[in-house]
Amino acid sequence: MAVVGAGAIVDVAHLPAYAAHGLPVRGIFDLDGDRAREVAARHGVPHVYDSLDDLLTDDGVEVVDIAVVPHAQPPIARAALAAGKHLLCQKPLAPDLAEARELAALAEAGGRRLAVNQQLRWDEGIAAARAMVRAGWIGTPTAMSFNVDVKTDWSGWSWLVRSERLEIMYHSIHYLDAVRSILGDPVRVFCAASRTPGQAETGESRTMSTLLFEDGARALLHVNHENRTGDFRAEFRIDGDKGAIRGTLGLLYDYPHGRPDTLEVSSSTAPTDGWTAYPVTERWIPGAFAGPMAGLLRWIAEDEPSPTAARANLGTLELVQALYKSIDSGEAQSL
Repeated sequence: MAVVGAGAIVDVAHLPAYAAHGLPVRGIFDLDGDRAREVAARHGVPHVYDSLDDLLTDDGVEVVDIAVVPHAQPPIARAALAAGKHLLCQKPLAPDLAEARELAALAEAGGRRLAVNQQLRWDEGIAAARAMVRAGWIGTPTAMSFNVDVKTDWSGWSWLVRSERLEIMYHSIHYLDAVRSILGDPVRVFCAASRTPGQAETGESRTMSTLLFEDGARALLHVNHENRTGDFRAEFRIDGDKGAIRGTLGLLYDYPHGRPDTLEVSSSTAPTDGWTAYPVTERWIPGAFAGPMAGLLRWIAEDEPSPTAARANLGTLELVQALYKSIDSGEAQSL
């Protein structure tokens, strides 16, 4: 594989995760050649490409991991697909839903595999919780929630500070994809969003989203990035008719280093003696970043579609779009 982009997330997440799982990276390209050489040297990546064309014409590269700003991703993805490469793209696949659909169709038409790096569903705490749900430990799931109240410094990403769409498109998209991986797709959604006085960011920094499911289940996302008192929270919970699961996303308490996640389950079917802890051993960064690439490689090798295949991931983008329509209209939206 080769990587397009040598930003901070590649440095602290992508490359460490691949190295930890023995996945060799052949080369890297970035518009900032000095930055690419620095990151390559730090992670033992053997080659730095002089241009995107050099990377795409390298016959030794089968898979390209694109990690660039959102507006730059679609044209790079089109060029890589035209060159016959399989792709891992960042979330969102494209800022515009129609363009994301186009990229998914291009990959399918060319017989290439295109997956999206929605890595939260591979975070150990979320993945273990999903496994518990599927094993029936809490019976039929009835509700899921994320309660995130933190202070996020967006200044390291100037394009994010200027973005008119912020919290849902680039942050809660993680939680929405995790909810879909456990409860499926909602049928109706509502969202309210706001900014806070004095914030530098153009887009929304506080959101409250409600998701309704056909089977009666509900999901609630309450997310605030402007906590100014330091009493941070980053919690999730899944309730069922025979128990519940609760946990924390440690990364968000002390980003980007973070702290370990926590996870507990209380079940009348397992059964547990009250709340029982699950021993989480990895962190969202870098641990979860191996999952999307592993899913893509398995898809290529064994024809088992990735859980975040582009076509499947369109459901997450459709959900994002519906929530923004709800914000703009002040009304609930059907999917």
